[in-house]
Amino acid sequence: KIESINSGDFPNLPSLTYLGLSNNQISQISEDAFNSLPQLHSLEINNNQIKAVNFKIDSLKELYDFSMSDNQIEDLPAEFFKNNKELQFVELANNSIRSIPDTIFDGLDELYKVDLTGNPCLDAVYEHINHHELKTNLKNYC
Repeated sequence: KIESINSGDFPNLPSLTYLGLSNNQISQISEDAFNSLPQLHSLEINNNQIKAVNFKIDSLKELYDFSMSDNQIEDLPAEFFKNNKELQFVELANNSIRSIPDTIFDGLDELYKVDLTGNPCLDAVYEHINHHELKTNLKNYC
């Protein structure tokens, strides 16, 4: 099973559109691990041992499906999705997230669904909601 993702782990794959890393023992992902995957549409990192989100996905401008459920994540950086303008689906269920930064979904006009079920204080699924309404709803928790 995979325990870490490092820079250079995905060389010569600029056309890759789907990357599934679920059901491993990943606890560490280097900051620029996904920089060489500019065409990535879907990234799944479910059911691992990720606690800290210290990696970036801002180079994944074509990303529309991001899933990092069933980990041990406590928080997310405010700028985490800043360049992911095509993002439609975000799944962060069953983590330890207590709050989400106010600006994390700003500019994501294509966002369709955010799944935060199974998190302390944020146990909800948001569908058919724009990022302004989402921001308002997230302020009501904890």
